[in-house]
Amino acid sequence: MSYSPGFETPPAMSSPRPSTRAERLEFERQRMAVEVFGGPTASTSYRDGLDMTNWFCQVWGLPGTEYEHIVLNIKMYFPDSYPYVPPICQLLTPVPHNHVDSKGRVWSRVLTGANWSIDMSVMEILQHIRLVLRHECPRHTPCFL
Repeated sequence: MSYSPGFETPPAMSSPRPSTRAERLEFERQRMAVEVFGGPTASTSYRDGLDMTNWFCQVWGLPGTEYEHIVLNIKMYFPDSYPYVPPICQLLTPVPHNHVDSKGRVWSRVLTGANWSIDMSVMEILQHIRLVLRHECPRHTPCFL
């Protein structure tokens, strides 16, 4: 399945998602092996062949933004309580942005848990990060999307 750059969020999946972390991560891994959005494929690798709790993803910046020609390297850590809480997302690509702290952690209401949904897929999280980088807030103003 392929998505055009104009899509803000990939369509929801029709089948229910597994509820344990291990089952859900395997489900997401298989889904990402075939899914494309926003033009480029979101590639994923793991720290080692057995640890599926640390993912390294790559996506292109959103078209029409200063990041559109930049590959964003993103580390995702999935805690024990995932998918009931969001993963911790860290940009490894240096990005000066109000939603990214000095350690590269991405801050939004979705990723801090306030607007998190158990149904949110890894592809949707990556798309959310791309969209978060589209919005700037005034300097020294905390802002969460």
